[in-house]
Amino acid sequence: MTIKEILIKYSNDLENISDTPRLDVEMLLKKALGDVDSMYIRMYLDKELTDEQEKYFLEMIKERLNERPIAYIIGNREFMGLDFLL
Repeated sequence: MTIKEILIKYSNDLENISDTPRLDVEMLLKKALGDVDSMYIRMYLDKELTDEQEKYFLEMIKERLNERPIAYIIGNREFMGLDFLL
């Protein structure tokens, strides 16, 4: 799947459990792609994920669909520009 396809599909899937479904998907994608930044996501919408990246993303999105908080899934939380590890 491409980044764009993932953003569309999983943002829709998360609408019922998250106030910020697209942001949730972007955060999981950034982690799956090797901790890239948000600009990377926007610049490479047509990029295909490798099988390994897609598998990692699907594992994380499954946890999110089970209502596990994003911070626990990705292992950190940002607060006022600072990154805290969990």
